[in-house]
Amino acid sequence: MVFCCVMGCNNQTRSKSHAISKVEGRHFLRFHKFPSCPSMRKKWIARTRRQPSDIKPDSMSICSDHFCDEDYEESSFLRSKLQYTERMHLPLKSDAIPNTDRATSEMVIRGSADDLQQSVVQVPTRKRVRRIGPLESTVDAVIEENMLITGLWQDENTQEPPIDPEILPVESELRSSGQNLDVGDNNSVAVATQCITSCRIRSTQCGKSFLCVSVNNDATFDEKLLDHLLGEEQSAEDNMNEGMDPTFKPQLFPEATSVVSFTWAFVHLGQLDDLFKFCPQCGSPVIETVKSVFGFSLSIRYLCSSGHKNTWRTSPFHHSKGLINYSLPAALSLAGIGYKTIDILGRIFSMPVLAKAAFYKTNKQYLYPVIVNKYLWQQQQLLDTLKDVSKLQVCGDASFDSPGYSALTCTYTILECQTNKVVDFSVVRKGQYSGDLERHGCRELLNVLVNDYKLDIGSFVTDQHTKIAKDMRENYPDIYHAFDIWHVSKNLGKALDAAAKTKDCEAIASWKKLIIRHFWYCCQNCHGDGDSLLEQWHSVLFHIVGIHAWKIKRNRDVVLKMKKEKQRYPDFKKLFGCEHPRLTKRGAREVQYITAGSPAHKKLFNVIADTRRSNAMRKCARFLHTGALEVIHNVKLKYLPKKKSFSFTRSVVFMMLVAIEVNINAEVTEKRVYRQYSKAQKDYTLKAKYKRDTESFKVDIITEIEQNVANDTKLPLDLSRYLFRSIPQTFHGKTMPTMLELTQKYASRKRM
Repeated sequence: MVFCCVMGCNNQTRSKSHAISKVEGRHFLRFHKFPSCPSMRKKWIARTRRQPSDIKPDSMSICSDHFCDEDYEESSFLRSKLQYTERMHLPLKSDAIPNTDRATSEMVIRGSADDLQQSVVQVPTRKRVRRIGPLESTVDAVIEENMLITGLWQDENTQEPPIDPEILPVESELRSSGQNLDVGDNNSVAVATQCITSCRIRSTQCGKSFLCVSVNNDATFDEKLLDHLLGEEQSAEDNMNEGMDPTFKPQLFPEATSVVSFTWAFVHLGQLDDLFKFCPQCGSPVIETVKSVFGFSLSIRYLCSSGHKNTWRTSPFHHSKGLINYSLPAALSLAGIGYKTIDILGRIFSMPVLAKAAFYKTNKQYLYPVIVNKYLWQQQQLLDTLKDVSKLQVCGDASFDSPGYSALTCTYTILECQTNKVVDFSVVRKGQYSGDLERHGCRELLNVLVNDYKLDIGSFVTDQHTKIAKDMRENYPDIYHAFDIWHVSKNLGKALDAAAKTKDCEAIASWKKLIIRHFWYCCQNCHGDGDSLLEQWHSVLFHIVGIHAWKIKRNRDVVLKMKKEKQRYPDFKKLFGCEHPRLTKRGAREVQYITAGSPAHKKLFNVIADTRRSNAMRKCARFLHTGALEVIHNVKLKYLPKKKSFSFTRSVVFMMLVAIEVNINAEVTEKRVYRQYSKAQKDYTLKAKYKRDTESFKVDIITEIEQNVANDTKLPLDLSRYLFRSIPQTFHGKTMPTMLELTQKYASRKRM
């Protein structure tokens, strides 16, 4: 059995429950031997917070919880994150020291707080073990640490006179003076930090001596750990003596730990009644209180026996406006919470809620203009940068407000491929245009980018949309129009699945994944040449029947004899053999070859050599894709979910909010790699998750709204640049009948 020799740590290999790291995010627990270097071994011993005589470096170990991630070799540590095994070797760096900050070389107590709350700690004598509470455990650990560092450790055989507890100063004296308490010649121990301004004097018996905890601003210690452990220590007797609830545990250092950084908080009305039993001005009993609700805000008017009248409100008021009635609806909308959700919460939680009309009116007056101004400023900064770039690569895709054919609103977004930032978007609705909304949204947006913004667009990537491809050929012949590789491969997979379900063509299913991989390989290695891409792509017709060289006419006729009279593809002019190395018998038989001229081979020929599909693949030669746009669609669902329909104004404003969030997070590079099961690939794959910031800019928006409310400033809201055509009242063009007319109509048909 191996255990960790650091004081306060109970990690060991006795059971599986102790073989798990208690450090957040750490997926391994290892035990490291002491180094052989005498100087490094002495530093390790100093960080165990024990007497040097109690440490046996040859037989003891220190667990990995006391080392930071930077203490391990980078290559091994990164490999452990990707694929960890119990036998994997994780070496430490030569300068790694436990419980040490690598930047400052100061001592930092590491390990799980659960181990320090109730642990079995060995006292310096090593002859007995006593169980101590969380406060005493922390005090003992800190005392021993500072004794070891400052050289004040007393030998266990040293005879020390007992200390009379009556000579210790009381709590009030220590608070006022803040000075150290000297007991004897070598018994002054500094165990507090600068954040501690007051404490209750406690004496802890360790061995033969009483050790006094005093305040010293020169000592160094983990402030968060000290506040967490000491802040929970208080006896029920103190609470009872002070007439408080015995279940309530006040903190030991209120000046250090009671700092509140929040602006708003929930309060129960019963707790407010306790505050207004006496007048805040004179202390006389309150004889009457009247509560009034204004949206999310509550006001209490009170009258005391001395005649004082006043009104107390839960929210600041500016120009007869409750601040919470403007900031809270904006915050809820920025969090993606609609009015219906907050209304249900108010009914369940018995909480006052702003009216629906007032909820959307306040957002339209104060939230929407701030979002629009912030987006236009950010967009102008991006456009100033893109105007200096020639031959931009942009990609575009559309998203609808509901699945299927019942969509009312279409949002088309164009993204710059190098920076992955949103350049602009368009919002079109049914009734404005007849026909395909995606085509009209793309046409309007491209017109703005090319003619209004004067951007030099070199290539434009879209999904496999035939109508957009026609518009690009006719209206923008100078712009290279490319198809997204993923969409083309998706359509190819559907065609192969349909072919594999036909009679005598079941062998196609085993080749599906390999054929799709071959398509991605051709797009990546054609170097932008469409003819080279198609020759490599059509070569798979020879490979699947076991022919890897077709320069000889006999081999070439195996495939070309299935070609129709006016069929354009396949056509081989430069490529006459497979580019892979020579296959061994074992490698060649991993997937069975298809018999040449069989129904499966003919079906594959019709799929692979199809003229329309081949022409679409020619537009994949530059290996461009629209994958970054899927991030925008995912963020959009948070603010504009597909199960609901929204007004044109809300759709435009919240699409601006989506663009702001995406553009801010486009510069994030920090990410972590994790494993995830892929349904499409039917296997585990590696995924990268970026650390995105979605709250900081929203805090700035709320702050600006509060300033506008305080100054009674209303910003104008102008969305005319996104209204390409007037929006009719109904997209179907029919007048809504009255209820009486509909009732008579259904009654005549006996449907009532």
